[in-house]
Amino acid sequence: MLSPEMIIAFWIGVLIPIVVLAILYLVFKISIKNISLSIIALGAFILFCSFSFGFTGAIYGAVAVGMIAIGTITLIAGLFDEIRILKKKISSDEEKTY
Repeated sequence: MLSPEMIIAFWIGVLIPIVVLAILYLVFKISIKNISLSIIALGAFILFCSFSFGFTGAIYGAVAVGMIAIGTITLIAGLFDEIRILKKKISSDEEKTY
């Protein structure tokens, strides 16, 4: 069972990457797949660095787990989006051939 502080930290770790993802996607037009991979890598780095800090490290670890979770979910969504785009591109290429 997680303590209340860790639950709040987990949700902070989930919500902050969503905001970062939205800003990077809307402003800079970076693909969702690339952003989610960078969020997963950042969460893994934070998790790795927080092992030796006791309770504070556990809080940072909860933030990192939230970041990894939302990064994985957005990566799966981004891959499905790319598959949809590729299927549409292939079907439009098949219509153009005579």
